[in-house]
Amino acid sequence: MELAQLLPTTIHRAGRSFEQGELAFLALTSKVERPFLDRLSYQLYKSLDQSTYTVAREFPVLRGVRADIAVLKGSLLLTVIEAKAMCTADCTREEGLRREYPDLLRADLQRYAACGIDGLQVFSLLLGTHLLVPPAKHLTSVVKYRRLLTHAFHTHLTAEAIRQAADDNLERFLRPETRLTSGLITGGSAFGVPVELLWWLYGPFPCSGELAILRPALPNPQMQPTNAVRPELL
Repeated sequence: MELAQLLPTTIHRAGRSFEQGELAFLALTSKVERPFLDRLSYQLYKSLDQSTYTVAREFPVLRGVRADIAVLKGSLLLTVIEAKAMCTADCTREEGLRREYPDLLRADLQRYAACGIDGLQVFSLLLGTHLLVPPAKHLTSVVKYRRLLTHAFHTHLTAEAIRQAADDNLERFLRPETRLTSGLITGGSAFGVPVELLWWLYGPFPCSGELAILRPALPNPQMQPTNAVRPELL
């Protein structure tokens, strides 16, 4: 089994498994990580030979460590997938806040450093809710982080500029050689807001020593205009 080849296709299948507008609704009103991982794990379950492989959610790997998705062959743990969800507008925040999700990816990986499981490979999946237009003001209590999302459009003006800012931000903090691939899933529309789900897949990382995903010398990103103001978060 070569999961590095199977995962990108399976991620897209998971995205297509939602009803029209369902993914947009979930991404706007909640953290999309859990429902998407539910669909991704089921697609993996269907894609792999069930007589040979077992796909599990929230699988206990070590004491106090549960994998978001785990793939086993018999009793042997082969692969772990850890995921985090952000919105692309997170990459328009103040300098010190733009490193939050790269640091969270690293923290997830470090839980498996020197875990002593021979042959175990870990993938890191980052999901990014990406709005194509700003949400209306009356949706403040409905759309999660509406003020931050609106501020991103004030700062970068277009959805394409916000997307580029997000990708640039990840490249500034994460080792480029660790990115396996990336993609885009069309989420449909909810509340009159069209939504895409961007994704970045990193790995596989072997569990031997430090699982290095961050750049060794991090630059100070200069992505916001000098007149940008701090967004008012929910």
